[in-house]
Amino acid sequence: AQGAFQFSSPSVLCTAALRALLGARRSRQMRAMDAKDEFSMLMRAGILGSVAACVISTPLDVARRSMQAAIAARKTPPSLREALSAASKQGVTGGLFRGFVPSVLHSALSPALWLVVYHSQKGHREAVEAAAVARAVQVVALQPLEFVRVCRQGGLLLSVGASAHLERGLGEMIMSDGAGSFWRALVPTMLRDITASVAFWQCYITLQASVGPGLGEGSALHSAGLASASALLAAVATQPLDVAKTRMQVNQLMRSGEDGYKKVKQARFIATLREIWTAGGVRGLWTGCTARASRAAFAGLLLGPLFQFGHVVAEDAVKPLRRALVLPPDPANTIVHPRSRRSMFIEVK
Repeated sequence: AQGAFQFSSPSVLCTAALRALLGARRSRQMRAMDAKDEFSMLMRAGILGSVAACVISTPLDVARRSMQAAIAARKTPPSLREALSAASKQGVTGGLFRGFVPSVLHSALSPALWLVVYHSQKGHREAVEAAAVARAVQVVALQPLEFVRVCRQGGLLLSVGASAHLERGLGEMIMSDGAGSFWRALVPTMLRDITASVAFWQCYITLQASVGPGLGEGSALHSAGLASASALLAAVATQPLDVAKTRMQVNQLMRSGEDGYKKVKQARFIATLREIWTAGGVRGLWTGCTARASRAAFAGLLLGPLFQFGHVVAEDAVKPLRRALVLPPDPANTIVHPRSRRSMFIEVK
């Protein structure tokens, strides 16, 4: 666990050993090899950590999404204890770990996709900006998996008739609602994830700069504490967006009217927020906040600097941005030998 928290230590040790063996002068090939090894190490550690956090916290996700899907007018929202109790009564696979397969796939693909896009963007963008772009690409690409796992986990507290459309197979969903329905609620998902991630990175960088020297900067406990606190604050601040996203994704798109014709009922973002406010008020907008905040804080504590690669973004944020130096053409076409002793007067504009 100590090695997982301090994932930069092996890279530092390898660099010191290579310098001792090969001297101060290193070839470009060796530098490229070190960068490739570090990228591979981050990729493996990020995937393993994300999957581990998913496995441990899936029951909290099931409880949170089932609580949000069960919000109704003139009805008290279910508590976290009631949701967990109902899930435990339905067994492991059908209750506590509903939607486990799409959740694991989403957790395994998320860090890999984010790292690839982030490394392609950080050369010409600021660190947080490049990380936000990578997060946006990640959300769009993995939205179908997010939609499927919400459908599988959201029907726990609903009646059999109300949750029937959530238990359909993927083929039936495509034939009935269309393939585009898998990107349903993309707007609140983008707002939730990008806002939460940017808030987390900024909070992590700020806390690291302000309290780092006094708490033993670089230690596993220090990084885990900062990541856990930052993740907790970001999750609480964006909870209304999470509730709106879940409600839009569990909405039954195709309905049969009294005249026998099928009708399409789209769930709109602002209308969904207004519906949640009417049904539950402030409590409705923060339904499932305890479960989501606990999950975020635990994941930050477990993964430390690996959580959303906060340490990577923090290190890149203090580095100067490399920009291409564009030299204008020389109108005089003057060529000066580097070892020339002749005095030259060249006007630079």
